[in-house]
Amino acid sequence: MSNENTSTLSVSDLKVYYDSINGDIKAVDGISFDVKEGECLGIVGESGCGKTTAAYGILRLVQHPGKIVGGQISLHGKPIENLNEESFRKIRATELALIPQGAMNSLNPTMKVGKQITDLIDTHKPGISSSEKISRIEELLGKVGLPNRTINMYPHELSGGMKQRVCIAIGIALNPTLVIADEITSALDVVVQRLVAQTLKQIQKEMGVSMIMIGHDMGLMAQMVDRIAVMYAGKILEISSTEEFFRNPQHEYSKILINATPSIHRR
Repeated sequence: MSNENTSTLSVSDLKVYYDSINGDIKAVDGISFDVKEGECLGIVGESGCGKTTAAYGILRLVQHPGKIVGGQISLHGKPIENLNEESFRKIRATELALIPQGAMNSLNPTMKVGKQITDLIDTHKPGISSSEKISRIEELLGKVGLPNRTINMYPHELSGGMKQRVCIAIGIALNPTLVIADEITSALDVVVQRLVAQTLKQIQKEMGVSMIMIGHDMGLMAQMVDRIAVMYAGKILEISSTEEFFRNPQHEYSKILINATPSIHRR
């Protein structure tokens, strides 16, 4: 349950542009929102509206020709947008974590699962003994419903749902306070989608972590998030509680998104 008075993350007037021969493309054009303690905020919109770019802007992972041209970002009330790269790297994964879109492309195909999680722990928490690391990795795999033997498996030996759950395990490995889940079920079939979504929801409940869930599956959002922010053409059109959003959407585009959800009552 979210704490109404405390924001884990506050984003104000974030702008991310891409250079082009015809001038700047405003992928994210001055968006503002906050995420309360323990809350799950959904960001929805069609492909290309700027959802993922916004997440990468928060995490300072925008690649050339993209550039962050403005905005203020606060974590637990403290500004982080002006931190140098070394300081920001320290809070990435430990305070702010990303579960990326497309597990197949996110995991290193040449490394076993255990080694990939170990590298993350070694980078941010050096000095932890081997036995402690193995114990931690087994605990993480257990949280996401994977057997211990997964430690010694390569990504190609895992199903799509298992890969995605490994990415969730990596995302929560260092107990971050906020996790950004970027369309984590988009490449999965509906049965596996449900399993992965339930895994993520259970972890959020157990850890009390705040979360931003990015996607365009309105049915999934209705079940998973506390509030919904609608993005279109780089801007946020409206933000409201999930219940209020589906009962009384304010923007015409929001109504179109809701009506695009497949119905079991008509052909």
